[in-house]
Amino acid sequence: MGCDIHAFVEYQYPTKNWCSFADVDLGRHYGIFGLLSKGVRSEFYESYPAKGAPADLGHRALSEFTYFVTDRTEYQEGYISKEDAEASVAKGYTEWVGDRRIRRSDWHSASWVTTNQLETLLSLPFVVKEWKDLEDYKATLEMMKCFQSHGFECRLVFWFDN
Repeated sequence: MGCDIHAFVEYQYPTKNWCSFADVDLGRHYGIFGLLSKGVRSEFYESYPAKGAPADLGHRALSEFTYFVTDRTEYQEGYISKEDAEASVAKGYTEWVGDRRIRRSDWHSASWVTTNQLETLLSLPFVVKEWKDLEDYKATLEMMKCFQSHGFECRLVFWFDN
């Protein structure tokens, strides 16, 4: 079974709210996965440990990363009944994200990196020398740098599935 990355570029408004600008398709590159989140399909000395999802995720990333817990029992995309949520948490399949959301049970190893951290990983000598198919990551980095050049903080938020 393959492992995929789910990633969002987020920038921070001057009011300190994070906004999910774009979900980006970064393809399947297990070496980069292991650099971004230690132990996901590979691991290197330079790997960043997973930090978990930021508590202040932008709305679009939060909606993708979690289910909203509701009292309703009929199926609705993006929602889960309180009973089913509590059962999933009790079985250890997921955990609460705030008071009214749970992490989608297929997602794991959530984390985030700053623009500078992503640039550092993509500039590692073995990455530059050995890995040539990183155009999506390089384009994402340039997008993040553009936000920074306009005075915004920027981060790449991501998690994985299998």
